[in-house]
Amino acid sequence: MNKKLVVQKVTYWQEALLLQRWKICCEMTKGDAASVVSNAEYLTAHIKFGRDIDDRDADAYVCHELLHLLLAEKLKAETLIEVLTRAFLRMKQ
Repeated sequence: MNKKLVVQKVTYWQEALLLQRWKICCEMTKGDAASVVSNAEYLTAHIKFGRDIDDRDADAYVCHELLHLLLAEKLKAETLIEVLTRAFLRMKQ
């Protein structure tokens, strides 16, 4: 995957997922993985994408990382552990 494709996909999915308020920086790295570091308070994110990711998987990788931002924005008042703990306790009832 190359940077041009990543930027194109991030731009498309950022709008589709209503994340336009986020300032997102993309970086290409070695390997075939992706990761994101975000700050929901300031709506900033730095996403790393591996150059070895197949172009056919670009949408899946970009969506996956952007969903982390969507979740972070929705949960910034709570930690993910608190949310998952409540969900787990409800399942056990």
